[in-house]
Amino acid sequence: MKPASREDMEPRQRRFRNSEFGFSIIEIVFVVAMIGILGSMAVIQLQPSIDRYRLISSANMVASEMNAGRALAISRNWAYEAQFDTNANTIQVVDPSHSSNNPRMAKSLEPGISFSFVPSPSIRFYARGHALTGTILLQNDAGETASVIVTPYGVNVIL
Repeated sequence: MKPASREDMEPRQRRFRNSEFGFSIIEIVFVVAMIGILGSMAVIQLQPSIDRYRLISSANMVASEMNAGRALAISRNWAYEAQFDTNANTIQVVDPSHSSNNPRMAKSLEPGISFSFVPSPSIRFYARGHALTGTILLQNDAGETASVIVTPYGVNVIL
C-alpha cells in the first residue's frame, strides 16, 4: 500500500475547511420552541404551589402583626388593637385611645388572598398581653384556607 501523499490529503482538508459549522435557523427555532413549551408547562405546574405559598405567607404576616400588637401592649403597659380592613385586606396595630398614634403601618395580604372571616373589626391586646379569643380565616383564589387562632395568651397559625 502506498502512503498518502500531500496531493491526496489537500482536497480533504480543503473540503473540511470550506464546510460551514453551526446550527441552521430551523434547528434554533425548534429548540427555542421546545424550551418555551417546557417552560409554560412548568409554570402551570407551579401555580398551585405559588397560591399556597401566598396563603401561608399572609397567615404568618397576620400572626406576626398580632404578636407585635401583644408585645407593644406588654412593653408599654397599654392596650393596643389589631384592626382588620376586610375591604382592603389589611391589618394594622393601633392605639385605640389615641387615634393619631399608629405605632405600626398597615400591612396588606398577598395578592389573591383575602379575609374570609374576622370575628370583629379589631382584636384588643391588654397591658398584660391577654386578648379575647377568636379565629381569623384567610382564603386564596383556589379556595384553600388558613386559620389564625388567637388564644388568651398567644397567636397560632393552622393550615
